[in-house]
Amino acid sequence: MSNVLVLPWPNMPDAQQLWQIRSSRHDSLIQSLCDPLKSSCSNPTFYQDKIMQEHAKQNILWVLRVVCGLIENISDASTRTKQVFYKSIQPIIPFIESLFHLYLQHSDVTESILEFFLCLFSVFRIQIGLPFVEKTIQNFLTLFSSNQLMEFALNESSSGCKVIEKLLQLLQQVVQEPNSNFKAFLPSTINLCLDQIYPLVAERSSSEVKPPLYELLHKILLHNWRYFFKVNVVNSLGEAGNEKIENEHHFTKMMEAYGQ
Repeated sequence: MSNVLVLPWPNMPDAQQLWQIRSSRHDSLIQSLCDPLKSSCSNPTFYQDKIMQEHAKQNILWVLRVVCGLIENISDASTRTKQVFYKSIQPIIPFIESLFHLYLQHSDVTESILEFFLCLFSVFRIQIGLPFVEKTIQNFLTLFSSNQLMEFALNESSSGCKVIEKLLQLLQQVVQEPNSNFKAFLPSTINLCLDQIYPLVAERSSSEVKPPLYELLHKILLHNWRYFFKVNVVNSLGEAGNEKIENEHHFTKMMEAYGQ
């Protein structure tokens, strides 16, 4: 039903696509799908009532799973389709954000929330806007800078590891962005990787977190080499005085992580 409402009808000119009517009906469809989640979050006692939170878990997981599936279905769709879909899910995003802190100790919900934002950033990169991405990533980086949280996530079980995997995949999206505003996240991202995550997985021969961790470090070096080298690396070779490495402590720690 969602695809019928948001994807262009074949063999029909744009003037006859009835986008405004279809957009309104898609809003209603998404609102109905997300109502179990929104109803729980709108209850004044929900954020203090642990029993109510536990009862709401399955509904929350179901909504997140369904919405992510619908988003993935339009990942290669036109800009118009993405605009219609994003308009429909925009009202529910604050409710999903509010759940993250609440279910921090529930790795299944946390993983699903991170998966939702991963889908959101991947498919609606243009629609969501830079300020929203900045705010969301900053919240995640602040939250995951706690050693206690990292140890919980990495030691609890494989489901805990998946939470960190999703976070690392989300950060991979961010460090590839050419917009200079995202460069402000590099120091905190590198610190999270090398000071919080890496020490906890370094001694594990088969950690599920290692591949996405090294993939993130690789993307940092590939897309943000000017964070370490202000001049062209090739041109600087052999030229005295041009070998200086910026942010050398980060570069050295990254090389040490690769070497172990």
